[in-house]
Amino acid sequence: MGGVNYVLSLVKALGELPEAERPEIVLVVVPGTLAALDHHAAALTRIDEFAFVGSPNPPPARPKFEAYASLDELFERVDLMIPLLVQAQPGKAAASWVPDFQHHHLPQYFSATELAHRESWERTIATGANLMILSSESARRDWQRLHPHAVPEITILRFRTSPDDSWYQGDPIAVADKHGLPSRFLIACNQFWQHKGHDTLFEALAVARAAGVELDLVCTGGTADHRSASYFPELEARLTTTGLAARVHLLGLVPRAEQIALIRRSLAVVQPSRFEGWSTVVEDARALGKELVLSDIDVHREQAPPYATYFKTGDAHDLARALAHVWRHGEPGPSLAKEHLAREESRELVREYGRTVCALAREAPRILGRAAWRRSRSLPGSGTGTGTALG
Repeated sequence: MGGVNYVLSLVKALGELPEAERPEIVLVVVPGTLAALDHHAAALTRIDEFAFVGSPNPPPARPKFEAYASLDELFERVDLMIPLLVQAQPGKAAASWVPDFQHHHLPQYFSATELAHRESWERTIATGANLMILSSESARRDWQRLHPHAVPEITILRFRTSPDDSWYQGDPIAVADKHGLPSRFLIACNQFWQHKGHDTLFEALAVARAAGVELDLVCTGGTADHRSASYFPELEARLTTTGLAARVHLLGLVPRAEQIALIRRSLAVVQPSRFEGWSTVVEDARALGKELVLSDIDVHREQAPPYATYFKTGDAHDLARALAHVWRHGEPGPSLAKEHLAREESRELVREYGRTVCALAREAPRILGRAAWRRSRSLPGSGTGTGTALG
């Protein structure tokens, strides 16, 4: 769903622009992705046209569907295609996107096949793309280290949360009561993947308890990690052996509206991840004016939400210190004053995001020209070709 949410945030950002600045939005659909179209339901009403590309059959009987024989024909219609996920369209006004380079930082969490696939995708973009979008300066540094002579021009496009009005409505206390939660709790909203740092977080709760600070923690998110089927059961067992099972409320996947309500009600959002590309959790918390306790990875520092406390990544004792401080001094939400300020800031950040995309579309012809010049100089044996990805 990461790609779905990326497209949704992009469409909403463009839709938030004043009418005079707002571009026409075309959602590209190919036969292989038609079945997944309903995943984009939240964005569909904001789309001006659906471009059904590359099928000999007529487009589905849906409003706004137009047929295009090929991508070449589509590019006569659009100024910029964005994002192309781990793909390239040489010579076309298309922005390739790699979410992050976690597999270089934490290769132990990937199989040999996954590593090979990801490095192949990188090479495809490094040699074939004209334009590449990344979500952070941290990712740009990774790319330039891994592919110092790559062809594509890089633009940093920091996606922003575009909150619905409904986020600031409703009764968060009632939602917390529905799940049987105490009046005071911290919340972590991440899938239970190994790099998300739940192991450090649970160990920090045990450290805090040993120091006399009893904390309640709510966890939302899927509990399956395809890379390690035993990871979540091991975490559950650890909670039992440390006597923390009653204080850690594992809710699994909850409806988005309920997750937002629980974030509003919490004392703070905890994000102990060892790696992120650009954290959606942080952007959601920023839009709600929440306190955060964040691992001190580069991208969290770069996101720089206003109410953040940082701890040393992977250090349970330092995290326990930060959690204890928030627990002693924090108050259950929502804070309507902070939410009002955060909502106004979010609107401006979202508009800035949309304007960056529009500027990129206007610049696309010049980017194509510069990329063609660079590619012409990257001849075999010249010593200026694409760098080799580091495993």
